[in-house]
Amino acid sequence: MVLTVTTSLVELDGKYGLLVESDDPATSEFFEQRGLEGNGYTWNGVVESIARLEMAGECQKLDWSPEADSILILCSESEPLERLEQHIADYAGDDSKIESALAAANPEMMD
Repeated sequence: MVLTVTTSLVELDGKYGLLVESDDPATSEFFEQRGLEGNGYTWNGVVESIARLEMAGECQKLDWSPEADSILILCSESEPLERLEQHIADYAGDDSKIESALAAANPEMMD
């Protein structure tokens, strides 16, 4: 299954942000089948897991701000967010990768 997720790079007050959101019913159902809500807090855990798996050395540069329907990840540099955006796309299109991100997700990041 390909998960539908929208990412947008933005600039905010001298920082860069990556907005991540999804309102796709099939993507929500995918998460619900795994006991998750599929909201911004779920995506927060999934994306943080992807960052740890793919960019461990850069995780400390990222500030996480989950909301009900989206997450905003802030950084003083755009490059880590650009790499993370590509990793999110790669994981969303690959069942085994998204399952590995879910398995490695920190439950506290999903609250």
